[in-house]
Amino acid sequence: MKPKYKVEFPDYDDTLPKLEGFSDSSWRNDACPSISREIDAGAVHPKTIVVFVDYKDPSLRDRDEGEFRYVVVKLSPYEKEEMTTLLATDDWSEVVKLTEEIKWEVK
Repeated sequence: MKPKYKVEFPDYDDTLPKLEGFSDSSWRNDACPSISREIDAGAVHPKTIVVFVDYKDPSLRDRDEGEFRYVVVKLSPYEKEEMTTLLATDDWSEVVKLTEEIKWEVK
């Protein structure tokens, strides 16, 4: 069985990176593949952290020149601000560092 990102983005020019606890959440209506993980999973209205991973080749990206390859957002569907950008970078190690700092469980 093909990974979800290869089904949704058959022309994707790289392998979707892995992060502990994250799963492939790619959806063809988005600009690029993604991985995601719930934060506050035990809460009544959990939030989701999504890492969008754009195409390796900038000419294939659905964005203006100069945009970043990795964008990390927090989705809060029951709050006024539905999507908050936490990080936009071309450096995967910054994504890893941020996700290691996030508190994943309800306190």
